[in-house]
Amino acid sequence: MLKAFSRCGYLDLKMIKENLKIADRRITNFQRDGYIEKVSYLNKETKNAEFSYRLTEKGKDLCTNQLNIENFYRSSSPVHDLVLAKNYFSIKEEYRDSWITESQFRNMFQQHMNKLQVNDHDKWQELNNLWEENLISPPDGGYITNTGTVIAVEIVTSSYRKEEIKAKEIFAKTLKIQYNQLRT
Repeated sequence: MLKAFSRCGYLDLKMIKENLKIADRRITNFQRDGYIEKVSYLNKETKNAEFSYRLTEKGKDLCTNQLNIENFYRSSSPVHDLVLAKNYFSIKEEYRDSWITESQFRNMFQQHMNKLQVNDHDKWQELNNLWEENLISPPDGGYITNTGTVIAVEIVTSSYRKEEIKAKEIFAKTLKIQYNQLRT
């Protein structure tokens, strides 16, 4: 459960119970102990308040110090992150173990840039300029298939501009990874 939170940000009760098989009592205990918190948000379709859960700082500390979980997904909003979590739970469980967060994609890009700086300075300069102008941007998450294919996932909201989507596409093309968009 804590891994899923660290990779997706928000989870809803159904995801926690059905996908992770966590009992109500355990959820209550994690909440009582201050590791997760229940958060309300407005469902724009139904116009009703709905609830989801996320890690607290105490929960993140537990993950880091006791479970060696790092590179937490930087949460956007419950609506956005629940679409990411739905995708996370839709993939094979073995692929979930290879999940790549946005910060890990950022690190992969930096490693790629370090190699380019030595081997192809012109390409490095071109990409560095795009990066500095925010015209390259890592996706929300992704995973590695059993064939070694990296599949990136970006959750696109109605507020995304074409330039933001293009920045994600350029990122994927640069690292030669498959890119998938999901809409909220």
